[in-house]
Amino acid sequence: FIASDFPAEVRAQWGFMLASALLLFVPFFAMIVAIHFQPDLAHSVFDIDELAQMEQMYDPARTDRLGRDSGTDLMMFGHYILNNISIGFRSFASGLLVGLGSIFVLVSNGVMIGTVAGHLTEIGYGGPFWRFVVGHSAPELLAIAISGGAGMRLGFALIAPGRLTRVAALLAAGRIGA
Repeated sequence: FIASDFPAEVRAQWGFMLASALLLFVPFFAMIVAIHFQPDLAHSVFDIDELAQMEQMYDPARTDRLGRDSGTDLMMFGHYILNNISIGFRSFASGLLVGLGSIFVLVSNGVMIGTVAGHLTEIGYGGPFWRFVVGHSAPELLAIAISGGAGMRLGFALIAPGRLTRVAALLAAGRIGA
């Protein structure tokens, strides 16, 4: 399934996957660029306490493994997995809102992640941040984009069921998405 069926199904849904990836990554990169030119924009997305907490976590002057010891690495791993699985689930399940929920989840997460990346890079904390993110972000962001594409497929089944009833189209899209 992992080597053949799953990739074939993702490719078969390429339009939804492309739309989902664009909805996640265009806001992500747009916020990085926007914050480069307008650094105060980060304060429109996060309050000052949230930004200060992120700055403290990725301060390059810290030498204590970004504020964690080896005992908390496993706990943080679990936190990030839970967080990203919940984002993936929300981006899929919210597609039941005629696809608008998936669109919202993807765009809002792209904006938030891009804001963090842009802000930390702009204040000179990009090194620790990007070193931390590069190890796990590719599969997690890909999974969120795939989940969002599957959610938009659910929404499309409700909007344009073709020759099927809406329920039958939703069930078929749900089987594909699941």
